[in-house]
Amino acid sequence: MKTPRYRLPATVGLIVILLVVMSLGIAHALQSTSKASQSTGQTTVTGTPTIAATATPAPVKLPALAVKGTQIVDAGSGNAVTLVGVTRSSLEYECTGDGHFQLADFRAMSSWGINVVRIPLWSREWLNLNNDCPNYQQTVQTAIANAEAAGLYVIIDLHWDAPYNAPDSQQGGTGSANWQYPMPDTTHDTAFWMDIARIYGNDPDTIFELLGEPHVFNWTLWLNGGPIATPNGTYQAIGMKPLVARVRAIAPNNLIIVSGDDWGYDLSGITRGYAIPSTNIVYGTHPFDYSGKQPANWPYNFGVAAQHYAVIATEFGEYDCGSGYVSQAIAYFKRNHMSWLAWEWGVPSAAIGNPCGTLNGPFLLADWLGTPSKYGAYLKQQMLLATKSA
Repeated sequence: MKTPRYRLPATVGLIVILLVVMSLGIAHALQSTSKASQSTGQTTVTGTPTIAATATPAPVKLPALAVKGTQIVDAGSGNAVTLVGVTRSSLEYECTGDGHFQLADFRAMSSWGINVVRIPLWSREWLNLNNDCPNYQQTVQTAIANAEAAGLYVIIDLHWDAPYNAPDSQQGGTGSANWQYPMPDTTHDTAFWMDIARIYGNDPDTIFELLGEPHVFNWTLWLNGGPIATPNGTYQAIGMKPLVARVRAIAPNNLIIVSGDDWGYDLSGITRGYAIPSTNIVYGTHPFDYSGKQPANWPYNFGVAAQHYAVIATEFGEYDCGSGYVSQAIAYFKRNHMSWLAWEWGVPSAAIGNPCGTLNGPFLLADWLGTPSKYGAYLKQQMLLATKSA
């Protein structure tokens, strides 16, 4: 037996052993953290910046809005207000969005003359139903606070809705399905709006768009709700009338946007007995350069409604990135005292390349600093003119 040259006292040996174990644990924890940072979860794009949850700047308080006749007005002075803006998407299909919801992003919008931004959301992630997006509500609230700090009104848009039961292949999505059902449901989507109303019911600078793109093609179902059949079963939809009433019971003053049928475009039923009996209601339309949504169709689909009610185009655009369609649309909006938001404040990904591609396009930006694309340059010019003349 070989005798050791030096033997540690028992207490010192125990301390050494404990230090070794602790160092191994720390190393393991660091390794685990490194791996976790490489995997951002089911719905998050690798490398996407996230929104910090602290140090949110103070909001710029804007005049409270109301509806008077066919116009949105300053609730204090009664003067007409034209909302001109853009949609800032990605939070409807990604847990953390694409990261471009910082104060600088919204200030870039302000430099275009924009006074309102629309943020589409997903009720499934808001409710964290799969336990895969626990920070979604904080992300959304920080984005809204940043927009308000830049002096913008914010449209909170429920864009992807329940019942979330279609596979990706059926909805045309990849990775996370394009959950756009015809109408909001009576459970998850209603719970989403109860939360939003409680949080923002005392914030007059937020506007509630109950569903971005209804497409039930049935005015009675649109108004009152009822069972809706899908390839994966039937779900119970809440109609726009009862949903408005539920929100109004909590948030009595915020503007509420109720978008029309046919993917948020058609408001022809509003003047035929399907209007919502409530206050501060604005009706939403989505004209794009598709067949059936051309200038000749506008009077029937939303022009007549605009002669009797306040109407806003919460989305519109031209997929060839020209100006022929959008220039006619803006002129029509102006004649009918309508507010409008262009689609889409974003930069095409390398995979899309073409800013006029139909995958989320047409895009208004050449870069995230606010440099307009060729298409965006025309819209920026019109936005500046609209807000300066307002």
